[in-house]
Amino acid sequence: MGNCPSLTIINTERTNLGVKAFPAETVVNPRVKALHLGWSNNLNDECLKMASYVCPNLEALDVVYCLGITEECILDILIFEELFAD
Repeated sequence: MGNCPSLTIINTERTNLGVKAFPAETVVNPRVKALHLGWSNNLNDECLKMASYVCPNLEALDVVYCLGITEECILDILIFEELFAD
């Protein structure tokens, strides 16, 4: 994402996101406003938390049918976003 500074929406629905860890060279991109991760069967709490860290200014998060995500993780992300909102 560091090579895509004007990227604002990421759509990775129905992918294997979560099978492998995020790469160490992942760059924070504050311009990303929407993540569409639905139907990603391997997505888990750890991966979702990393995605929210990489995209700190999210306004939309789609995790429909991501069965590896817990309500607790989503609440943690919402609280984190609220604490650090501009």
